[in-house]
Amino acid sequence: MELSLDDIDVYTAIAVERTEEEQLVLEWQTEQLERLGVSETMAYAYASQVDWHQVAHLVERGCPPGLALDILR
Repeated sequence: MELSLDDIDVYTAIAVERTEEEQLVLEWQTEQLERLGVSETMAYAYASQVDWHQVAHLVERGCPPGLALDILR
């Protein structure tokens, strides 16, 4: 599932409403998902919605990153 530009605009607007600390946490969570093979866009979109530890658990057992996100969201 790819995001459209409209979806990205929504996420940008949401990011503006976050505190600096919340934004740093989101960026760190995004990086963790990217390390697992999730695209940058998808990682940012779902970083606050899924537990990256659970994504890692599935990926380490051979689940494709995109499917792991689908399972956990």
